Amino acid sequence: MSNRNATHDEELLPGAELIRESSGGWIMNRRKYICSVFVAGLLALSLPDALEASHQWARALDAGGDEDFNSVQQTSDGGYVLLGMTNFDLWVVKLDSTGAISWQKTLGGGINEYSKEIRQTADGGYILAANTSSFGAGDFDGWVLKLDASGGVVWQRTYGSSGDEWITAMELTPDGGCIVVGDTTGFGTPLGAKAQWITKLSAAGTVEWSRRRWVDDWETGNAVSPIPGGGYVVIGDARGNAESWDMWFTELGATGNFVRKHLIGSDRFDLGEQIVRAADGGWYVAGVILFAPANSDGLILKLNSTGAPVWQRRIGGPSNDGFYGGHATGDGGFVAVGRSSNLGSGGADVWVVKVNSSGQVVWQRSYGGSGSDGLSARGVWQTSDGGSVVACSTASFGTGSSVDGFVLRLSSTGEIDPSCGSLVTNTSATAVDVSVTDNTSFASFSVAVTPNVSTPVYTASSALPAQTLLCNSSCQVSCSATAPASGIVGTAIAYTSEASLADCAGAADSFSWTFGDGGISAEQNPSHTYGATGTYPWTLTVTATGAAPCGQSGSITISTTPPASLPDLTGSWTTLTKRGTKISASLSCQNIGIGDASGFTVRIYFSRKDAINRKSKLIKTETLSSLAAGGAVPISIRAVATSKHKYIVAAVDSAVTVGESNETNNSVARSLP
Repeated sequence: MSNRNATHDEELLPGAELIRESSGGWIMNRRKYICSVFVAGLLALSLPDALEASHQWARALDAGGDEDFNSVQQTSDGGYVLLGMTNFDLWVVKLDSTGAISWQKTLGGGINEYSKEIRQTADGGYILAANTSSFGAGDFDGWVLKLDASGGVVWQRTYGSSGDEWITAMELTPDGGCIVVGDTTGFGTPLGAKAQWITKLSAAGTVEWSRRRWVDDWETGNAVSPIPGGGYVVIGDARGNAESWDMWFTELGATGNFVRKHLIGSDRFDLGEQIVRAADGGWYVAGVILFAPANSDGLILKLNSTGAPVWQRRIGGPSNDGFYGGHATGDGGFVAVGRSSNLGSGGADVWVVKVNSSGQVVWQRSYGGSGSDGLSARGVWQTSDGGSVVACSTASFGTGSSVDGFVLRLSSTGEIDPSCGSLVTNTSATAVDVSVTDNTSFASFSVAVTPNVSTPVYTASSALPAQTLLCNSSCQVSCSATAPASGIVGTAIAYTSEASLADCAGAADSFSWTFGDGGISAEQNPSHTYGATGTYPWTLTVTATGAAPCGQSGSITISTTPPASLPDLTGSWTTLTKRGTKISASLSCQNIGIGDASGFTVRIYFSRKDAINRKSKLIKTETLSSLAAGGAVPISIRAVATSKHKYIVAAVDSAVTVGESNETNNSVARSLP
């Protein structure tokens, strides 16, 4: 990618060189060209049941120059928004759920702009963070823009000093504003040094507070995450053990004050590039461990809620590999995204690795061709079906003469489709434990600063780019079925099902139930009454045009009287309030039977109707280990509803794991205010 002017020293790439200082020590020449995959933000996008069929594809996008995507997020309409660069102007692209372009904008000035992060806001618009050498007070300033839902600029401002300010990451905050983190050579930073820079902006882009933070003479801020309940965590780099770089973890209060801090590192150069919250309240860190100028591995750390290391693993091959982002998964694991120089199908490739909660590799794959792909994959955002979307660059595919934008929509196991051929390659790097030290007693400093703020005059364009569909997944149908384990002669038994289609244009669901006594139904959620005792096998088959059928099966035991000492699980809504689009509710999960219940789940949905269907949106899953006869357990819910949602519905014992005396009262619905 050709640069129209200067670049900014910032972040390790595989292949970054070490440069000897006059003192005899070493510094790293770290040039950053970012490629990104979804990172967790604050926009409320709930994950539905695992039955949802995912829609996978790979596309290359060309705007007529050199293109590279840095950030991507799934949007509330099921599509995607991308932020990148084309010929060093900012490039914002909105895709639909199939990856087709809905609209695009370029924004820039006369020199260079560098994209970093984009997030969808509650009003359907977007906030994006970038850097510019075209505008501002110094050679580089941060540039933050608010766009409407169609990509029109609502407001935009630069933030900086007479030195260089560089935004690396941005996340939305609960008050509608955002928090940005990066580094600065201004605001009193000594000549030749660099300090971490963190700034809180309001929803209108005004500076609420800004701070310069440092340990020694060379610190960066690489990622930031708001903490539920207030405050922030930041991961960056600082000089630590033996003049090497260590990961600098800090927890900050609501106004940027220090709460706790850690310098975490091995006897090598250890760089923390992304931090996301884990399901247990701790943190996952994705990064790089550098052994020599031409040898690095990806690095994954699990930290507890206060930032202390729990475990750490390096993963890689014989050359340059690294992780630059990741997202937590619903099973407690972590998906790391980066780039590998030697594990894929040709040149450097995008590299995605899933580890479990103990740091063991679950699966790993690379994506690319014979050219250089992926550059430095920074972030990852989990999609609504548990998959991932990756956005970066490719020199192997597309219509451009050199580098095009590259977007990969992956399943929950990193797959796209067999039609992709060698674009997707299974890799086999080994995870190895790394010994690190955790220093919490070092000196660190923080001072308030006041950035110069300006509103520059920019140029914009909306010409549609060329796009190439490289491969996509074939028609798929997924399904689930629930039925009670037992019932009574002459009493109606409720059977329920859900189905989801992907890549099945024009196809429709068809449902076929058999109940084992000769009865059949074509309804999605039928009821059936048995006339005699016995154990009956039931089946469900869901079909769609062009797809292999999806089947579920089970059995039910019918008796003349209710079995003794069985539980009866149900619930009632005790509170329900609405403030704007925010819903607060409390469900009393009850066992009104005469037997104890154990090991069941309660799933809470928003729905258009008073029953759960395939368009219902899962907002919470609660697992209960036990509930004694006559007992009750409160479950609190806080979520954001859309105007389409009319009901909140609880499915008690949603997986039908508990045999009950009454299986017809497990769905508890209440209309939204």
